[in-house]
Amino acid sequence: MFMQSTKELLDGGNKMVLIVDDEDDVRLLLRKTLTKKGYQVQEAASVEKALEFVKQKVPHLIILDLGFKKASGLALLENIKDYVGEGKEPPPIVVLSGYSDPEVVNFASELGAESFIEKPFDVTQVVSQVQELLH
Repeated sequence: MFMQSTKELLDGGNKMVLIVDDEDDVRLLLRKTLTKKGYQVQEAASVEKALEFVKQKVPHLIILDLGFKKASGLALLENIKDYVGEGKEPPPIVVLSGYSDPEVVNFASELGAESFIEKPFDVTQVVSQVQELLH
Protein backbone atom coordinates (compact mmCIF):
# COMPACT_ATOMS: atom_id res chain seq x y z
CA MET A 1 0.00 0.00 0.00
CA PHE A 2 1.62 3.25 -1.09
CA MET A 3 -0.78 5.71 0.53
CA GLN A 4 -0.39 6.44 4.22
CA SER A 5 -3.46 6.38 6.39
CA THR A 6 -4.57 9.54 8.15
CA LYS A 7 -3.63 7.92 11.46
CA GLU A 8 -0.05 7.29 10.26
CA LEU A 9 0.28 10.85 9.03
CA LEU A 10 -1.05 12.29 12.27
CA ASP A 11 0.95 10.03 14.55
CA GLY A 12 4.21 8.33 13.64
CA GLY A 13 4.20 9.19 9.96
CA ASN A 14 6.49 6.19 9.37
CA LYS A 15 9.37 7.77 11.28
CA MET A 16 11.88 5.21 12.52
CA VAL A 17 12.60 4.74 16.21
CA LEU A 18 15.47 2.55 17.43
CA ILE A 19 14.94 0.97 20.86
CA VAL A 20 18.19 0.04 22.60
CA ASP A 21 17.55 -1.99 25.75
CA ASP A 22 18.81 -5.37 26.97
CA GLU A 23 15.42 -6.21 28.52
CA ASP A 24 13.24 -8.11 26.04
CA ASP A 25 9.97 -7.13 27.73
CA VAL A 26 10.85 -3.41 27.67
CA ARG A 27 11.64 -3.59 23.94
CA LEU A 28 8.43 -5.55 23.31
CA LEU A 29 6.24 -3.06 25.21
CA LEU A 30 7.77 -0.06 23.46
CA ARG A 31 7.72 -1.74 20.03
CA LYS A 32 4.03 -2.66 20.28
CA THR A 33 3.03 0.74 21.59
CA LEU A 34 5.03 2.78 19.08
CA THR A 35 4.03 0.56 16.15
CA LYS A 36 0.37 1.20 17.00
CA LYS A 37 1.15 4.91 16.82
CA GLY A 38 2.48 4.54 13.27
CA TYR A 39 6.22 4.48 13.95
CA GLN A 40 8.63 2.05 12.30
CA VAL A 41 10.49 0.37 15.13
CA GLN A 42 13.88 -1.32 15.14
CA GLU A 43 15.47 -2.95 18.16
CA ALA A 44 18.95 -3.57 19.51
CA ALA A 45 19.71 -5.57 22.65
CA SER A 46 23.19 -4.07 23.02
CA VAL A 47 25.06 -0.83 22.46
CA GLU A 48 27.31 -2.57 19.93
CA LYS A 49 24.35 -3.73 17.82
CA ALA A 50 22.79 -0.27 18.05
CA LEU A 51 25.96 1.39 16.76
CA GLU A 52 26.17 -1.16 13.91
CA PHE A 53 22.57 -0.35 13.00
CA VAL A 54 23.11 3.43 13.12
CA LYS A 55 26.13 3.07 10.84
CA GLN A 56 23.84 1.50 8.21
CA LYS A 57 20.71 3.60 8.71
CA VAL A 58 20.23 6.54 11.05
CA PRO A 59 16.85 6.42 12.82
CA HIS A 60 14.77 9.53 13.47
CA LEU A 61 15.01 8.94 17.24
CA ILE A 62 16.71 6.55 19.68
CA ILE A 63 15.28 5.30 22.96
CA LEU A 64 18.31 4.23 25.00
CA ASP A 65 18.67 2.34 28.25
CA LEU A 66 21.87 3.23 30.11
CA GLY A 67 22.39 -0.04 32.00
CA PHE A 68 24.03 -2.86 30.04
CA LYS A 69 26.27 -5.75 31.06
CA LYS A 70 29.02 -4.84 28.56
CA ALA A 71 29.16 -1.31 27.15
CA SER A 72 27.13 1.37 28.91
CA GLY A 73 24.47 3.36 27.12
CA LEU A 74 26.72 6.33 27.83
CA ALA A 75 29.16 4.81 25.32
CA LEU A 76 26.52 5.16 22.62
CA LEU A 77 25.92 8.79 23.59
CA GLU A 78 29.67 9.46 23.47
CA ASN A 79 30.24 7.75 20.12
CA ILE A 80 27.06 8.26 18.09
CA LYS A 81 28.46 11.19 16.09
CA ASP A 82 31.16 8.88 14.71
CA TYR A 83 28.49 6.51 13.36
CA VAL A 84 25.90 8.80 11.73
CA GLY A 85 28.19 9.98 8.98
CA GLU A 86 30.14 13.13 8.38
CA GLY A 87 28.10 16.31 8.34
CA LYS A 88 24.98 14.62 9.74
CA GLU A 89 23.44 15.38 13.08
CA PRO A 90 22.73 12.49 15.45
CA PRO A 91 19.06 11.79 16.12
CA PRO A 92 17.37 12.90 19.34
CA ILE A 93 17.95 10.40 22.14
CA VAL A 94 15.54 9.62 24.97
CA VAL A 95 17.38 7.96 27.86
CA LEU A 96 15.69 5.37 30.08
CA SER A 97 17.39 4.41 33.30
CA GLY A 98 16.78 3.00 36.73
CA TYR A 99 19.47 5.37 37.99
CA SER A 100 18.23 8.92 38.36
CA ASP A 101 21.33 10.26 40.08
CA PRO A 102 21.53 13.97 39.12
CA GLU A 103 25.15 13.55 38.01
CA VAL A 104 24.17 10.75 35.60
CA VAL A 105 21.23 12.79 34.28
CA ASN A 106 23.46 15.85 33.75
CA PHE A 107 26.22 13.80 32.11
CA ALA A 108 23.73 12.15 29.73
CA SER A 109 22.37 15.59 28.88
CA GLU A 110 25.88 16.95 28.24
CA LEU A 111 26.50 14.03 25.87
CA GLY A 112 23.39 14.90 23.86
CA ALA A 113 20.41 13.15 25.46
CA GLU A 114 17.24 15.15 24.81
CA SER A 115 15.36 13.74 27.78
CA PHE A 116 15.74 11.35 30.69
CA ILE A 117 12.94 9.05 31.87
CA GLU A 118 13.36 7.01 35.03
CA LYS A 119 12.55 3.28 35.10
CA PRO A 120 10.07 1.94 35.86
CA PHE A 121 8.28 4.24 33.44
CA ASP A 122 4.76 4.91 32.26
CA VAL A 123 4.71 4.00 28.56
CA THR A 124 2.49 7.00 27.82
CA GLN A 125 5.28 9.26 29.10
CA VAL A 126 7.73 7.68 26.65
CA VAL A 127 5.27 7.94 23.74
CA SER A 128 4.54 11.54 24.65
CA GLN A 129 8.26 12.36 24.64
CA VAL A 130 8.77 10.62 21.28
CA GLN A 131 5.86 12.53 19.74
CA GLU A 132 7.12 15.83 21.13
CA LEU A 133 10.63 15.31 19.74
CA LEU A 134 9.52 14.10 16.31
CA HIS A 135 6.73 16.57 15.54
